[in-house]
Amino acid sequence: MVTSIFQAILYRISCLQDGGNYDEALKICEKALLECSQSAEIRFQRAYLLFLLNRPLEALSDLDAILKIDSDYPTAQWLKAGVLRRIQGDFSPEVLAEYELASLDDPSNLYLKSELADILRANGRGQEAITLYETILNSSQLEEETLEIETHFSLGIAKMSVGDFSAARSAFQSVVDLSPNYPDAQEMLNALS
Repeated sequence: MVTSIFQAILYRISCLQDGGNYDEALKICEKALLECSQSAEIRFQRAYLLFLLNRPLEALSDLDAILKIDSDYPTAQWLKAGVLRRIQGDFSPEVLAEYELASLDDPSNLYLKSELADILRANGRGQEAITLYETILNSSQLEEETLEIETHFSLGIAKMSVGDFSAARSAFQSVVDLSPNYPDAQEMLNALS
């Protein structure tokens, strides 16, 4: 009985969140946490909602609590890295360290790999970023066209950062081939011509 009520609460939170009603979903999370303060699931939902509501310090507090309750909680480390990124920006060594830790926890997450590659590129580690972007593009798990397009674009930027302009042109051309109305890729191609 308790499990079905708990699942119903999580479902309600998810529906409100999907509908963009973050404040109402947050209220439900807070009420639920009064009853079960050690629930990593409810606390994670609250942390995510706080992140969406641009309240990163509160989200960070919840994420630290989650990781104390369950150090292996799925995606908590990744969200913590994203929250820190919002607070500190792409150039923070702490942000990079959190993304690397999250990557160890969830090595098959292509979105996480993409974010880590972006952080590496921002921190002057272009060749490592290129390796990650290429890993994403060569993955059999890559199914979403948007991620594929964005990864080609980011690969082009990373190739430029290491001076490989021919490969950068090729990456930007891949973006244009996949999405002809992608103006930034066309601008980059024109700039490299």
